[in-house]
Amino acid sequence: MDHMKRLAKAKTGLILQHPFVGSVALGMPMRLDDTIPTACTNGKEIRFNPDFLDTLTDEQVTFLVAHECFHPMLDHVYWRHGRDPMKWNKAADYVINQLLIDEKIGKFIEGGCLDRNIYHAGGGTSDGIYNILPEGSEGAPGGPGADIEDASGSPAEQAQEQAEWRVKVAQAAQAAKMM
Repeated sequence: MDHMKRLAKAKTGLILQHPFVGSVALGMPMRLDDTIPTACTNGKEIRFNPDFLDTLTDEQVTFLVAHECFHPMLDHVYWRHGRDPMKWNKAADYVINQLLIDEKIGKFIEGGCLDRNIYHAGGGTSDGIYNILPEGSEGAPGGPGADIEDASGSPAEQAQEQAEWRVKVAQAAQAAKMM
């Protein structure tokens, strides 16, 4: 199956099994990009490395799609504010991966950031986890690289995007209730 079909299949599965996340995924443009190690988002689109997708099961692709959708849903692309990008990404990944595991969305990709103790010690928030991670945490157990790109544009444009994401999340919640 080609890569874009696998991504479409993941979106469909999310719509059917997890309508809240699925409706967000449905509206998120996705494309292939062999210049990144795994996948990443800037809040406007999600890019996937096709070679990385080849290493994943369908359930892991579903997990990855949901994971990338959660970054802008949780404002991760807007809240870094000068903090270390790798450490911020790692903190955000601990939050998202735990949420996906708890909600049984897809199948966790080994090597990613997942530790219930770190999640709880940081209060289940990216800010809290960031504050407890050691400096230079790139070498700590976790994902292979940053999958969050800072939002682009002026502060006003970023604020507008952030507001649009809040509307998307509210609409997704409403769609999920109706299903």
